[in-house]
Amino acid sequence: MRAILMAAALALAGPAAAQMMQAGPQPAAATAPAPASAIPPGYLAGKPPVDILKVLPPPPAPGSVQDRVDRQVYADSAAGIGGKEWQEAVTELNPTGPQFFGKLSCALGARIGKDTTPATYALLARVGVDYAAPMSVAKKHYAKPRPFTTDAGKACDPVTADGKGERLGYAYPSGHSGIGWL
Repeated sequence: MRAILMAAALALAGPAAAQMMQAGPQPAAATAPAPASAIPPGYLAGKPPVDILKVLPPPPAPGSVQDRVDRQVYADSAAGIGGKEWQEAVTELNPTGPQFFGKLSCALGARIGKDTTPATYALLARVGVDYAAPMSVAKKHYAKPRPFTTDAGKACDPVTADGKGERLGYAYPSGHSGIGWL
């Protein structure tokens, strides 16, 4: 997960992301990260690290009501595998991809890019740098497996087409939800 988050920050800071955003919607594809020198420092650079475990509650305990609800939500969503909403989710997985930025651009009312919205673009890149480390700490600490790995299901992420989630890391806290909050 940390690699995904760092790739997001790298891509936000690099010219490849601006080109993807200007090209408009395309199938999700891997992009080369920007050189390390292109990564802007985070807003929290030089400050003590965020102690995420002091502010983030633990995930639902296994077997708790919340855990059962989470698993039911996954089961309900898995019922739509292959459907329209499922296919839409597949296109929105990559937080550095053109579809993801297309949705953000739509919400903002302007095309997000290095040339079109430089301040917004820089803000997203810098916050992404600050976001990656605490998220990684929390995921490693809680080590909560993803529902599709424990309930023998599928995920909409093509990386997990084999039904195994090791390549995506742990479920909690949700990286995509965190990016959404950002």
